[in-house]
Amino acid sequence: MPEADTSPSVNGRPSEAVVREAIAWWARLQSGIDDAAERESCHAWLAQDPAHRVAWDRLQDIGRDARRV
Repeated sequence: MPEADTSPSVNGRPSEAVVREAIAWWARLQSGIDDAAERESCHAWLAQDPAHRVAWDRLQDIGRDARRV
């Protein structure tokens, strides 16, 4: 199976695959199950590639904006 493109595109945005992975991590961590192994796995994913952090930070920004409404 080919690996998903995890690098940022030319304009600095993460690929769609990375954005989907960030959303999946967010959903897992918001599920209410406080699991140290899940948190550690998410931190490892974030450290794997700068694009992961960009996608995660943008997702967090959206969440903060939504809570303000």
